[in-house]
Amino acid sequence: MGSPTFVPGAIRYALGQLKRRVVVPVTITEPPSEALVEWNVAVPMRDGVLLRVNVFRPDDDDVHPVLLCAHPYGKDRLPRRRRFRSG
Repeated sequence: MGSPTFVPGAIRYALGQLKRRVVVPVTITEPPSEALVEWNVAVPMRDGVLLRVNVFRPDDDDVHPVLLCAHPYGKDRLPRRRRFRSG
């Protein structure tokens, strides 16, 4: 039998509340003027689905490493910042 103050699911609830309130700072910068930008490039997947990506690359024919950013908000949308509710 647990402690008389233990409420089932209380820890899960508290962690969920913390995750909703912690805001990771996001800085959005414009791509450098010397970069080539290709918007909505179709990339076919093995199962036939077409993904649309934005490609930012240097204006040369050299080999460069790839940086990939993926998040659940869509490639052209960023999450809105919410203010804390008082009370």
